[in-house]
Amino acid sequence: MSRWTLRTLYWLILNIVAIWMAVLLVPGISIIRPQEVVYVGVVLALVNGWIGPFLRLVTWPLRLLTFGLFSFIVNWLLFVVAAWLSRQVGVNITITGLLPALEGALVVAIILALGNRINPFAHKKHIF
Repeated sequence: MSRWTLRTLYWLILNIVAIWMAVLLVPGISIIRPQEVVYVGVVLALVNGWIGPFLRLVTWPLRLLTFGLFSFIVNWLLFVVAAWLSRQVGVNITITGLLPALEGALVVAIILALGNRINPFAHKKHIF
């Protein structure tokens, strides 16, 4: 397998684990069937990969002014968009309000950050 394929699989699995942990840890987020976690994880990976970079580019002045705190709003928005898109294709994900959505986005952001930190397939930068 190529390095790109391994990175993509790692990213997909990491998003699936992040959604699964958000469902387990946040009381206001629920998914009816366990296999739907995979679908929501794939949708979240696509949203983070396509919409995320554009949203982060557009909001960089606000993130700069708030010392990065606006990143929580960006992550919340990406999480809510992924849940909405998942519901549009028939996945039964339920988020009961604003606070569970913020908590879920925070759980997902922490897991993705930790996963990216230990990513064995990332490009390594060597500084001599």
